[in-house]
Amino acid sequence: MANPQQHGLMPNRPSDLGRLLGHELARLTDREEVRVKRTFPQHRERCQTCAFRAGTVPNGCEATLMDAIKCVVEAIPFYCHEQLDREKEPTALCAGYVLAQGMRDEPLRDELAQYTAAWDFSCLSKELGAEETQHAAT
Repeated sequence: MANPQQHGLMPNRPSDLGRLLGHELARLTDREEVRVKRTFPQHRERCQTCAFRAGTVPNGCEATLMDAIKCVVEAIPFYCHEQLDREKEPTALCAGYVLAQGMRDEPLRDELAQYTAAWDFSCLSKELGAEETQHAAT
């Protein structure tokens, strides 16, 4: 894999800005989880290292969060990084991503269906083919 600095990008590590962004994403996801659990009490829990869970390492990484938010906005699947098959391929959508999809009410969902986020996926995704982008977001 190419060095992210060669592309003018920072390594995907927690940062102050990432923690601020992650805090807000987790806050919104927590609120949606309360609403969803009223109707679906058995909804799958977010993993302990979920990008949509406050205080996790991925929840403080700008690139991971920007990829996660882009996936939510563009309705591109964002997979759980803990649920993998033998070939290390994801087998389930991220539970936090599923909750975040529910934050979009019907009128907004229709509007967002035509929306593309103003940023590209992180350097990981740029180095992969289009079909692999969905896996890189995990």
